[in-house]
Amino acid sequence: DAVSKLMQAAAATLPPDAGIQRAIVRIAHADRGLLGIAITDAQARSADLKRISSAQSELAQADSDTAQGRYDSAIGHDSNGLNTVVNH
Repeated sequence: DAVSKLMQAAAATLPPDAGIQRAIVRIAHADRGLLGIAITDAQARSADLKRISSAQSELAQADSDTAQGRYDSAIGHDSNGLNTVVNH
């Protein structure tokens, strides 16, 4: 996973490399944006409400992880949410 490797690389430098940190944050925010769009699209096409709710829950968990700097976990939640609403 690219973000995990970037997080390891950032942690290996003292102080943590700011450029790597910015890249990690951008990736996490891009993934969040994609999930938000997918949820909106699913709502517009009247997709299964359980799937939409599940994706929204994953989004909330991703937001919490992002706020705590757990970007790899946040991206995992975003991916789960995308799979829930996009593939069905």
